[in-house]
Amino acid sequence: MSRWKLPGNWQWAPAAAIADIVGGGTPPTKDPENFSENGIPWLTPSDLSDYQGVYISRGRRDLSQKGYDSSGAQLMPRDSVLFTSRAPIGYCVIASNDICTNQGFKSFVLMGKMEPKFILHYLLSSKDYAESLGSGTTFTELSGARIAKLEFPIPPLNEQKRIVERIEQLQVRSRRAREALETVPGLLEELRQSLLAAAFSGDLTKEWRKKNADIEPASELLKRIRAERHKKWEEAGLENLKAKGLIGEKLHEEFSKRRKQYKEPNPVDKTDLPQLPITWCWVAAEELVATDAPIIYGILQPGPNIPDGIPYVRPTEIEDDHILLNSLRKTSSTVANRYKRSRLKTNDILLSMVGTIGKVAIVPLPLEGGNITQSSVRIRADSTCVLPEYLAWSLRSIFLREQFEKYRLGTAVPRLNVEDVRRLVLPIAPICEQAQVVNVINERLTYLISVERHIQAVSELIDGLEGSVVRKAFLGELVPQDPNDEPASVLLERIREEKARKAAEQKTSLKQRGNRLRAKRNNKL
Repeated sequence: MSRWKLPGNWQWAPAAAIADIVGGGTPPTKDPENFSENGIPWLTPSDLSDYQGVYISRGRRDLSQKGYDSSGAQLMPRDSVLFTSRAPIGYCVIASNDICTNQGFKSFVLMGKMEPKFILHYLLSSKDYAESLGSGTTFTELSGARIAKLEFPIPPLNEQKRIVERIEQLQVRSRRAREALETVPGLLEELRQSLLAAAFSGDLTKEWRKKNADIEPASELLKRIRAERHKKWEEAGLENLKAKGLIGEKLHEEFSKRRKQYKEPNPVDKTDLPQLPITWCWVAAEELVATDAPIIYGILQPGPNIPDGIPYVRPTEIEDDHILLNSLRKTSSTVANRYKRSRLKTNDILLSMVGTIGKVAIVPLPLEGGNITQSSVRIRADSTCVLPEYLAWSLRSIFLREQFEKYRLGTAVPRLNVEDVRRLVLPIAPICEQAQVVNVINERLTYLISVERHIQAVSELIDGLEGSVVRKAFLGELVPQDPNDEPASVLLERIREEKARKAAEQKTSLKQRGNRLRAKRNNKL
């Protein structure tokens, strides 16, 4: 039964009616003498796994004459269509010279001057159809008998050439469009980094500052916060001493000693960092977190996945600034309770510091109470001096990327030390300007995201158009039919006659060879 209706001068034909179907073979691989450099070209399916060309001259290894003679490989002429019949089904190229293959191919030595590129395009578009004819348990394979029955829509020879020419013209256009589209993600990432650079150098909110000149500088806010933290540290120390029963002169003496132990934050290293607006300042990351939640890494050995356990985040589950909640593994309550120090709260910031350094995500509400591994750190913003979203965006900026590179350790598996994360230097704006920075970033990134989605839609449209071109080609709708073309039926009849003549010649040759052997045997008698 025909797969679909064809134009009147076309005809369906099985593969065996248009080509000799040739298998392949592999000599014993343990014998190095079966292979040679610049020997007999030989192809395996693995040679085509990343191959993008239409024509191929040879694979990674050639056979020696010994290897060829000891295998089932058969040399095929130029323009043979080489088709993988297993592991996987569907790779397809055209021989640019005499070549043989291993047993993973069932190839087509075309007859009747059939256009090889027409057959190639049809086979590439018919992978699902070919696989449906396969069989096997370990992997699907097309036998020679089954591939011989593979149905081909055969147009007149001249129309085959017109179809190939038209397909290739349209493919050139779509390839150019794809090449142009492929440059867009890189450009969008450059725009994003330019946006973040402008945001955290103060350029993005320059006009806003002119209209809000009376805003308290970030440096003054930090001075006040440092003073408050110092005061709270002293108050906590005093209460601790009182709890130990100290009073009077002894209490005053011990408290005086303790006050001297307080360490003011170290001055930040501003080397190679740009000048900031006068109301901004560079601040170490450890100063931007709550005093009861230092920057810290998480679980060292989470153990087996526990379906109803406590979720934890690995760097692999941070993607495109978000946490892949459906991909999270879970640890036991026992393990999680040993790492209460790194327990997560909503709006905590996660920063990957092993493997891929610099992935950033904000913890959503569903992950409240979850945890992280030792490959990430948790940063809990002190909202009195920095907004969590502002802090997250600043960690994604070029200024921080340069510092990640500065502190990076290792080559095979790059990593940061948690102490180096704590001393990362971030550009901090006044708290109300931070909100403005976040608003502008989100507004402009929303536009960039819409561009990305549009590009994806265009890419899918190209895929659809390419599929439509191929469908039309084999329905007989891509190019007009010419009533003066020789019908496919005549072409197929000529091929049948050619195959019959070759079979008869082969039969005669075999008969003559048999007669010679019998005569030789009789002479010996």
